[in-house]
Amino acid sequence: MNKPSGPLLRELELINAADCTTEEGLEQLVDQICALFTEDVELADLTTTETVKGQAQMREYCTAYFGSLTNMRIDIEGIFDSQNATTMLLRISGDHTGELLGVALTGRRISYPAVVVMQLNEDNTKMRHETMGYDTGLILRQIT
Repeated sequence: MNKPSGPLLRELELINAADCTTEEGLEQLVDQICALFTEDVELADLTTTETVKGQAQMREYCTAYFGSLTNMRIDIEGIFDSQNATTMLLRISGDHTGELLGVALTGRRISYPAVVVMQLNEDNTKMRHETMGYDTGLILRQIT
């Protein structure tokens, strides 16, 4: 059986290698990431009250998120796998080059910890549900 962390590890590889400084590069990354998720994907970003549902909303979310931080790097600080789920402790860093949390671009380099809990499909080949949490106050202190 495939490891539950496999698709998320692939996503992190794609993000770390991506060039989102152009629309073409951003679009390519979004396409690659969305291909790692099921059609009925749900994403709960705990910094908002909305849940992303389905591929169309996932594309919008990814475009906004990865368009706001370029030269992004995500480092893994811990991985915990169990059957069809994985939890990762991450360190996310990037250059603030687009609107983020209502703040216009500053060009500042930011870094913050995050926790991601991912539920996968039955054979652990695609991600089905993602819950992501991070400290928006820490981010805002770095960009304002």
